[in-house]
Amino acid sequence: MYRMLSGHCLTRSWFLRTFKHSEGSRTVVNVSSLLAVKPFKAWGMYAMAKSGRDMLFSVIAAEEPAVAVLNYAPGPLDTAMQAEVRRSLCDEEQRSLYASMHVDGKLVTADASAKILIKLICAKNFTSGAHVDYYDCI
Repeated sequence: MYRMLSGHCLTRSWFLRTFKHSEGSRTVVNVSSLLAVKPFKAWGMYAMAKSGRDMLFSVIAAEEPAVAVLNYAPGPLDTAMQAEVRRSLCDEEQRSLYASMHVDGKLVTADASAKILIKLICAKNFTSGAHVDYYDCI
């Protein structure tokens, strides 16, 4: 909950106020997840936080039409968090899924996802407030 509120407070108060009269466009990116829009077993609290942040940033998009807001789901990234999921997630089916994705080389590198995000932002190829997944763009 703290992260959700701190992101909103930072975005609404500092960022938007500081850059209100700046030249050029303003873009805010919320790092989201497929779990924000699709339920998976054993991910309830994480999914709730991610979906709540998506809605919060969608509201910012509605309130601040001059700001481009993107809820970007970077894909299943090959990170330390992903390694911990493969090691300790309480649902065997999910653990097996992520383990096989890792073995088969199907996890997304942070670099590959960041390149897609940069292209998306530069092309302004999204509706403000929308949820866009890495796999929507490749």
